[in-house]
Amino acid sequence: MSLWILILFGSFLINCAECLAFHSLQKYSKTSETLYSGFDAIELQNLSPPYVTLQARLDYPLLILSFGLLGFGQWRLSQMSEPKPEQYSNQYLLPWDSPFRGTYNSRAAKWSDALIWLYGIPLAWEVGLAAQEKRSWILLAEELVILSEVLALSSGLNLLFRSFEIQARPLNSNSKAPVSEKGPESSGSFYSGHASGSFAASAFIITLWAHRYPSPQTKWWGAAASLTLATGISALRVAAGKHYPSDVIAGAAMGTLIGYSIPKLHEIKINDRFSGSLLPFLGNAKQGLQFTLNY
Repeated sequence: MSLWILILFGSFLINCAECLAFHSLQKYSKTSETLYSGFDAIELQNLSPPYVTLQARLDYPLLILSFGLLGFGQWRLSQMSEPKPEQYSNQYLLPWDSPFRGTYNSRAAKWSDALIWLYGIPLAWEVGLAAQEKRSWILLAEELVILSEVLALSSGLNLLFRSFEIQARPLNSNSKAPVSEKGPESSGSFYSGHASGSFAASAFIITLWAHRYPSPQTKWWGAAASLTLATGISALRVAAGKHYPSDVIAGAAMGTLIGYSIPKLHEIKINDRFSGSLLPFLGNAKQGLQFTLNY
């Protein structure tokens, strides 16, 4: 538990430091409409408006809220008690959940844990682009901060809901499921953290890539791959006996809402359609003012 708190606190400090460094170096040039970060310059015209960027008055409260909720949720989870037989044998289930009482499949559980790591592929791809100087490192840093807010908030809310022990996991009704799977955490099945996290990551990718990579092919392939992966992981959680269908549906809805809302909160609108300049003109025989309008 102490190691988890140390990692959590360290992640929070790193994100705050990254956010602080970004805002101390960031400024907008209204004449050229170029975003300067102190590390490099990013032509806004290469991105799709409205633009997604860090904002001090938004990110500091979000970081405190999301990581604070994550720490509180983890503490609440540690206070859970082992499920009692009456908690899962006589609990009321929705009609579409009842057939899954007693489900258990260890292989499905392992696959669901492994597949979620595939969400690191888009990040690795962007790191490769940045290393080849085809993408800005500061854009990648922005994405990491926003993604950390999305995942911390999603995970924190999930842990909090599960700590209320609304219903026990389906596998508790299976006598063949190992005792190690029936610990205190199995008292909280609602709602699925894997579904919430995977759909939050999918919604984040779809929402942010609509700005970062406006080409239709990249957007649609990214959306199709990420949503297929999220759906597969959610289905495996049901097959594993970790959650009921209602748990993964609720998790998918909550994750999608968070993964979509956080990037949308970071949008800024800059009028990049028209720009102009008024400069003195000095010639051999003439002098005056030169007005230029770009549209």
